[in-house]
Amino acid sequence: MRRLMLLALPFVLLVGQGGCAKRLPAAPAAASETLTLRRSGHQLEQMTVDNGRMFGPAIEVARYGAAYRGRAFDRIVDLRSTERLIEGSVGSGRTELHLENYPDGFVLRGLYGGELGEIEVRADRIVGSLGTQAYDLRKSCTGESSYTSGYGPTELVVPASIMALPARDRAAVLAIFLGR
Repeated sequence: MRRLMLLALPFVLLVGQGGCAKRLPAAPAAASETLTLRRSGHQLEQMTVDNGRMFGPAIEVARYGAAYRGRAFDRIVDLRSTERLIEGSVGSGRTELHLENYPDGFVLRGLYGGELGEIEVRADRIVGSLGTQAYDLRKSCTGESSYTSGYGPTELVVPASIMALPARDRAAVLAIFLGR
């Protein structure tokens, strides 16, 4: 019994000191941000971006460095981004979007999920097509990052923090959310 107590003493001391150790303060977590797309017919789509993860009712995509992998709108997403290109696959189709930067936004041209298109994302508008979806949205008076359509009740709300991302990251996030 005495031998057992002698063996247990270093363990008790080690555990006891661990309980007294100072805890380092946790790094502040980046606030999550939610993109919202409202369409006619009361159709609502949302995607929250939080610490490299994009998720919502129809989206679950994680960022791994310059790669984005997961599912969006019932399609597998496997994309990689560089300063001038987002490439990979969405669903069974090839994605190869060429990125052109401008002081107030960017243009993506090429294939998304096997569909040819071009979408222009500027501070005052989001116009063009991505995958099978077409957009003609102008900046709204209701919010700094809110866009509405003159053709029907369509509204896109993009948090200012998403619009402030570097072009390659903003382009990838918006392509995953807006493309189908």
